[in-house]
Amino acid sequence: MDEPVGEDGETFAAFIADEGEGPEESAMRNEMDEIIRTEVQKLPPNWAMAISLYHFDDLSYDEIAEIMDIPRATVGTYILRGRNQLAKKLAQFATAD
Repeated sequence: MDEPVGEDGETFAAFIADEGEGPEESAMRNEMDEIIRTEVQKLPPNWAMAISLYHFDDLSYDEIAEIMDIPRATVGTYILRGRNQLAKKLAQFATAD
């Protein structure tokens, strides 16, 4: 099940639903995903783009630097600053309950 299948290298196990996650956990995860994506969109545009390309599109720092036409070190700075800002926002959600 852990052997790659198909051209993209996905494993068969990746196609099987996580049986340990029930409807409530799935709903909570989906809600948190939506909150995170919404908060990423509120970041400064360059930070949001770097975060999105790295975390949502699984691109490397080098690939992002090429796409954004910026130095690799700047990509790291944007991602770090974006993560720090997101952590502050998400902490507010955690304490709001």
